[in-house]
Amino acid sequence: MLKAFVFDIGDTMHPSSKLEADVLYYIQEEHNLPDSFADTYLKMDYFSELYVSVENPPEKHFNHARGELRIMKMTLKYLHLNLDAEALSSEMNKLYELRLKRYYLKDPQGKDVADVIHFLNRNNFKVGILSDNPIQIKQKYLKLYNELGFKFDCFIVSEEVGFMKPSPKMFDAAIEKLDVKPSEAVYFGNNLERDAAAQKLGWNFVWVYGFNKNPNPNDFQGDKVKFINLRFVEEYIKKNEIN
Repeated sequence: MLKAFVFDIGDTMHPSSKLEADVLYYIQEEHNLPDSFADTYLKMDYFSELYVSVENPPEKHFNHARGELRIMKMTLKYLHLNLDAEALSSEMNKLYELRLKRYYLKDPQGKDVADVIHFLNRNNFKVGILSDNPIQIKQKYLKLYNELGFKFDCFIVSEEVGFMKPSPKMFDAAIEKLDVKPSEAVYFGNNLERDAAAQKLGWNFVWVYGFNKNPNPNDFQGDKVKFINLRFVEEYIKKNEIN
């Protein structure tokens, strides 16, 4: 029987890649920056993530290569722009947080996620977050989720553990904090390399593919859903109770 629902954050609970790109293009236009600014930042971000992903395989130690300020400084330096990286990074963060909050309050898909979290809280399921992020980003998400009334029994990021998914250390940390068996937990994630590793450790796993670029649902034969929604979660709970 399921006792715990654990979620990845970016491109699982909300479309972080799209929101980030929207904010960058807005800043580019507002500050009359070169047309290459937003695309350069996104490429720097991508290659920083790629660097983190291949470092020290298979454990994938966490490091700060994806720090937002660091990427902004790299972008400005590459484009030879003598601008205040801290100010731009701060503006980007504030705009992102505003759009993210609006997503959960106004967007139908965001409201669906909010409904799921509130439903799980009301029905005494343990709820957790397991994400490859620094502690600084965790604090930002915690602030927002507290404002939205989301309650979590664990919120674990890779900087705290010292490793990134798919390291078993990440998933073990969540199991220990939630005090459940792996078979009693389900993990919702968008990344089949990192997140689906939960299955090998005895977890249940649901692939959330709707925010991925050009997803092919046939890439995964297990449980999957385009976007997190209450109907799917209720049916998933019933299915697991029967099994």
